[in-house]
Amino acid sequence: MKKRTHKNNPTPSNPKGQKDREISRLRRELTAERRHTAKLEREISDLRRALKAHETADTRRSLRRKQQAPKEALLLSQANQRAHHYRKGSFLRYLWESIMESAPVQLLSKLIQYLRRIRAIQLILTILLTLAAVVTVAVVSAAVLPFLFFGTALLAMLALMRSRRMNRILRKELTDRRIRIMIPPRGTAFLPDSFFLRNANAMASEIGVTVIVVTPYLMSNRGLRRKGSFFTAHKEIDNLYYVRRHYFFILRRRVLDTLDSDITVIY
Repeated sequence: MKKRTHKNNPTPSNPKGQKDREISRLRRELTAERRHTAKLEREISDLRRALKAHETADTRRSLRRKQQAPKEALLLSQANQRAHHYRKGSFLRYLWESIMESAPVQLLSKLIQYLRRIRAIQLILTILLTLAAVVTVAVVSAAVLPFLFFGTALLAMLALMRSRRMNRILRKELTDRRIRIMIPPRGTAFLPDSFFLRNANAMASEIGVTVIVVTPYLMSNRGLRRKGSFFTAHKEIDNLYYVRRHYFFILRRRVLDTLDSDITVIY
């Protein structure tokens, strides 16, 4: 009796099921890709906002720098001019150059230079300028110059007489000290609680430092807390002195130049 052998044939796969699974997988990948794309778009949007804010801040800083540049240039020019004047050897030379570099004299000089370029009126201009100069010198000499020279000479004599005692005092006070000389402009520097005055007081409180402030005023006591008139120098607080312009040149020549000290000039 023969046995019949039955072979188990594999069941063919369902093409429709494979297609559904493939579509499902592709949908999942598409969903993940969309989420990734949305995340990238959010990051790009955040970066754009940050870049725009940064550009806005840079623009504002640039505008502020442009607005501050003319003011800073003016302050630097004024400081250079003060440095140029106060480096002179005497108060008379300082006074002369200050007058010659003043705005009215500079304006008159530029006007003369401009008019001299016009050849048609050069001769007439020369004659008129000569006559005007003669008349001006005659009037000024008769009315102003005697008082100016007398006042300057009197001021110099008084400064010399009054400076001897103050020279001895300051030579004793400034020996073996670090000296900071501050030469500020007129105006806001001497307002109460200004940055300049706070800076001067702060430096005077440092160990081993003495501060000398050259006041631009001939008689005014602006900036002083301790009121009182002075002609040469005035001790405001410990290690802080105010000196007049005419006395500063004597102090520099008779005292400061003889000291072996660390001297810094701040204009």
